[in-house]
Amino acid sequence: MLKKWNFLCDNLKSEDIASLTDKAGISQIAAVVMLNRGIGADGGKDYLNPNRDMLLDPFLMKDMGKAVDTINGVLEKGGKITVYGDYDIDGVSSVTMLVRFLRKCGGKAEGYIPDRESEGYGLNRDALKKIKDDGTSLVITVDNGISAIEEAQYAESIGLQMVITDHHTCGDIIPSAAAVVNPKRRDCEYPFKELAGAGVCFKLISALSGDQNAMLDMFGEYVALATIADVVPLTNENRVLAGIGIEKMRSADIGWLRALCDVSKIEKEKLDSYNIGFMLAPRINAAGRIGTAYDALSLFMSNNYEEALPFAQKLDSENIRRKEIGNNIYEEALSIAQRPGYENKKVWVLAKENWHPGIIGISASRLADTYNKNVFLLSLSDGEAKGSGRGVRGFNLFDALKNCKDLLLKYGGHELAAGVSLSEENIEEFDSRINEYADRVLSEGDMVSCVDIDCRLSCRGSLLRLFNELQKFEPFGTGNPKPVFAVIDAKVITVKQSRDGKHLLLTFEKNGNRFSAIGFSMGDMAEAVSSAEKISIAALLDKNEFMGKVSPQFKILDMKM
Repeated sequence: MLKKWNFLCDNLKSEDIASLTDKAGISQIAAVVMLNRGIGADGGKDYLNPNRDMLLDPFLMKDMGKAVDTINGVLEKGGKITVYGDYDIDGVSSVTMLVRFLRKCGGKAEGYIPDRESEGYGLNRDALKKIKDDGTSLVITVDNGISAIEEAQYAESIGLQMVITDHHTCGDIIPSAAAVVNPKRRDCEYPFKELAGAGVCFKLISALSGDQNAMLDMFGEYVALATIADVVPLTNENRVLAGIGIEKMRSADIGWLRALCDVSKIEKEKLDSYNIGFMLAPRINAAGRIGTAYDALSLFMSNNYEEALPFAQKLDSENIRRKEIGNNIYEEALSIAQRPGYENKKVWVLAKENWHPGIIGISASRLADTYNKNVFLLSLSDGEAKGSGRGVRGFNLFDALKNCKDLLLKYGGHELAAGVSLSEENIEEFDSRINEYADRVLSEGDMVSCVDIDCRLSCRGSLLRLFNELQKFEPFGTGNPKPVFAVIDAKVITVKQSRDGKHLLLTFEKNGNRFSAIGFSMGDMAEAVSSAEKISIAALLDKNEFMGKVSPQFKILDMKM
């Protein structure tokens, strides 16, 4: 597979491993995993036991006091408030929380979510005019607004107050508003910068209520869902918010969540970061991608299971359609990238008419992951190209777009995910400029796909015990990935394919012990593995439960023969 194996353990000191093992009361392998995530002996206790005491004071955030005063002023006067969100989980979760909270306070509150296809991301003048005409006196943005300089000026010109809350990277200019709450502001001293939009919204609600713990009890499921789905680092406060929220999701009787789990064929009591991120999240996001995000909002605002079930079923159907459309875009984009001239580019800029704007981001991510390329997919319509970019480690998409901003109509996003729009006539120049930038900041070695491996396993001790110990490290995600282990020079015992031929199933022996392993989408390697006397695998450690018997199992990420 031509991937580079990066052994994180090789950079560790034996005395640090011993110290963490002793202070945290964990195995050496678990200590290695924690150290690889930057958790030393002093932070081991908090990492293993994330708790509410770790949550920071919301008022440490720049403009939080101004935001609270502005919102309370409107509530006291009985004015109408519109919460303006985004069409993904982060935005919809934020709208749900804030609307519910404001109504609980007796306020007149509504949610507004722009249509992805006709309005695009973020604030727009037509929406602000309509919101003003409908009687709103204050707009609160959630998960957007930090780049809406002109739109904020327009709102001010029509007498519409605005509080902006966001978590995206700030530009050089901060919009003019009654308050702009974003931990990424350069003048914001809030210690943790990586909250999701829903995390910032939760901090606002906590500041308004004066009781952060009560708000976490009330809205923990929304914060956890958005934090996991928006792929922010699951460290520090995010680890607390996600962990406590997941526990509530497992134990509380939440009608909309039960309905969504039922259509997803998931046991609610066994929810974890994986099935939240890869099973629930795509269904909720499907609403804003190919339908209307108001279906997801209606699901979240449902009062019981019966009310929620039709919306959950609709989201499930839309997710099926989303997959079909996404597969077609992926194949069409790949056919363009396979043309002469693309093989040496560090950034693929691929464009085609009428690619679905709500789905190209997923297809771009799939291409970036598969081919270890930075990818922009652009949908062409009426002379304009709108699209999404996904990047590889070591390449900051936002900085790259900023370097090309004179060619762009609009851009925004994060290091590894961004949105962009430009005139169709500028695509060729954009392609050239962004690849010139990539050539300056990336070496050829950066473009080799890499597998970070926590440590080598001898397979001598109980792997089930190790698996159970590592479950304490949940929730896993960005910033706290699932541990990856290498088994070196294992003897191949049996090799076969799954019934459909897609997957590789094998057993191997290491130090006298036999284990099973599965390689998803590696079925075509069966013949080569069969002829190999020994193999080395990079894999996740999992467990297999069959007929009441529990045994360790490896999920192969990469293999060398």
